[in-house]
Amino acid sequence: MYLSYNPFYSVTCIKENTFNSCSSLESITIPDSVTIIEEWAFNDCSSLKSIAIPDRVTSIGYYVFSGCPIETATIPAFACKYINRPLLKTVVITSGESIEYRAFYNCNSLTSINFSGTKEQWNAIEKMFCWITKTGDFTVHCIDGDIAK
Repeated sequence: MYLSYNPFYSVTCIKENTFNSCSSLESITIPDSVTIIEEWAFNDCSSLKSIAIPDRVTSIGYYVFSGCPIETATIPAFACKYINRPLLKTVVITSGESIEYRAFYNCNSLTSINFSGTKEQWNAIEKMFCWITKTGDFTVHCIDGDIAK
């Protein structure tokens, strides 16, 4: 008989500096049990290009992805402001009622935002002042069509 145990099933918080400088970490999917990611948790993970944060996460500390070259993110809307922006190309927004101030500030490489709702639902999301300042052209892909910047 083989019994496996995955310790991530019971983790609710990723503590400060947990993965600090993990240079071989290329992709991370935060477990659904996690609700808090503390500051600097993934600081300086120099190969981290893809992240997925579940909707259950309600708190993210500052500089959590500082020094990470993230290109692809699957995240709730509130988490957008915590991504290191210059290399970000594609975002999948999984939930949320608002996109915060300067959420995509300086996302020069952003080409695509994928949203799992309709264009009407996208337009109903409150977008804070300067949410797309200093971005290039991108397209929001909704289930019923696209919206160009």
